[in-house]
Amino acid sequence: MRIEDSLQKALSSHDLKQIDQAFERIYLEYSNLLFFVSKEYVSPCDAEDIVQETFIDFFNHLDTIDDLNNIKSYLVSSLRNKCINFLKTKPVLLEKDEDVPSISESSPLIVDKWQEGLNDIESFVIIEHVVVGKKLSIIAKEKKMSPNTLKSIYRRALEKARKNLKDTNDENKNRI
Repeated sequence: MRIEDSLQKALSSHDLKQIDQAFERIYLEYSNLLFFVSKEYVSPCDAEDIVQETFIDFFNHLDTIDDLNNIKSYLVSSLRNKCINFLKTKPVLLEKDEDVPSISESSPLIVDKWQEGLNDIESFVIIEHVVVGKKLSIIAKEKKMSPNTLKSIYRRALEKARKNLKDTNDENKNRI
């Protein structure tokens, strides 16, 4: 029986033992995958914590999840979002590339500001390349994109981020 089906069956039975068994099966099936994915974003120590948080949130919010037909996809998406949110709270220095604007004051507000106006792929590419340290060619392979297309996305995202940071700096100067 598929994991999704066993979870649906356990939830509809309202039997806590069946629900625990279904959840344990989900954990055993996907915990290694989630740990591997989270290590692409954060350190192994932080990855463990984020994986645990992902499973806890999944279990605590089972009743509010509309579609349980693809638990793997849901968990990976949730994990990715948790990793990005975690990175937003960490000090971020964008100095790996001379084209990347430098952030001297590390603040979630600054990270949010440079991400304004960036779509998901642009934000993902900057985080993967600048924060995680992946090469653009590796990211292109993972995303099954042409390296030149990904480089264009990266450059466009940098321009947007640079403009957002410049606007933020101008606003701060005007306040003084």
